[in-house]
Amino acid sequence: MVRLAPLRMAFAATFGVGLIPAPRPRLLSSCRHLSPRPPGGRRFPTAKARVEVVTLGRRSTKDAVYDSAVDMYITRAGPRLDIACRWVAPATAAAALLPSGSDRAGGGKATAGPRAHVICLDEGGSAPASSDAFATLLYDRLERGGSRLVFVIGEADGLSPAFREAVRAAGRGPAGGVEALSLSPLTLPHKLVRLVLVEQLYRASEIRRGSKYNK
Repeated sequence: MVRLAPLRMAFAATFGVGLIPAPRPRLLSSCRHLSPRPPGGRRFPTAKARVEVVTLGRRSTKDAVYDSAVDMYITRAGPRLDIACRWVAPATAAAALLPSGSDRAGGGKATAGPRAHVICLDEGGSAPASSDAFATLLYDRLERGGSRLVFVIGEADGLSPAFREAVRAAGRGPAGGVEALSLSPLTLPHKLVRLVLVEQLYRASEIRRGSKYNK
């Protein structure tokens, strides 16, 4: 067996170079603190985004039927999305939720601040073509809203005419900070909408993470 150490020394003495180059030091990436880039070049937000699901009206005992499933998806999404659900009185909803409203309504602080983006679930809104499209829309709106987003679920009969008028006044579309979105062309039980939305929020976070949940 030939020993490499003497051979290396003899080779170096003869030719002035080493037989095996010395290993180069590993360079640590200066971008390790950055999150991965999505397809389009933009980096994912590193801070946990906050999403509020606001239902207009009073919470009823029928809502409790879906609580365990809703809580399960909220917990699963927790590492990436901070999801919270609450109910708001319809009479104060427009002032409390829309960016054009006052900072306080009914003694409570508004959910949507100046930078939060508001999405009203409405059958007349545009519908995402797929869960992937919904995920793209979600994170785009989170970037526009400073990592804060509010989804508004209307009452059993939908959004009231007064609330719709307030939405139009605030400005429909991303530029105005308020837009309408339809979850599905299908007719769903009103109490089921909160669960469907929260599951899609969790699914969107998994799509963004690149997991196999959406396969």
